[in-house]
Amino acid sequence: MVFSRQMRFFALASALAASACTQTFDVGHNRPHGLLPVDQRNPIILLNDGAYDNWSGEYAVLLANGGGSPLAAIIVNETSAWPDIQTNVGGYRDLVVAARSSGLENLPDPIASIGAPLVLPASGNIDDKSPLPACGDRDGRRPDRRRGCLSGRSHRHG
Repeated sequence: MVFSRQMRFFALASALAASACTQTFDVGHNRPHGLLPVDQRNPIILLNDGAYDNWSGEYAVLLANGGGSPLAAIIVNETSAWPDIQTNVGGYRDLVVAARSSGLENLPDPIASIGAPLVLPASGNIDDKSPLPACGDRDGRRPDRRRGCLSGRSHRHG
């Protein structure tokens, strides 16, 4: 009797486990489009400092050209680990040039961001934040796209 009780328990536990685990739930991939707020229809903005410390740039470029999210912008900044904005932007420019010469398309030119980080306005509403002025234009209406800048400190690095 003890053996049959253990066998019944094992059979019941096995049946429950098998019916509960019909598939692996990989967030965003097991559901139809639209149930999650983000999927490959949403553009990516890559924000990074150095181009050589991780694979985020390469991954974003390949993802954008392999049916994934489009790459809307490459914003390059400086940090204490990567303090030279010219080197940082140059690394991403080299990546984009190499990708384009390999036949990859729809890649934005890197943009240097050398301004202070944005902070949430006192109201708590991000829509109350004034836009940052662009390089070469103090009123922020016409960015100097030749320099690839996004900041009010337009002459800091060159």
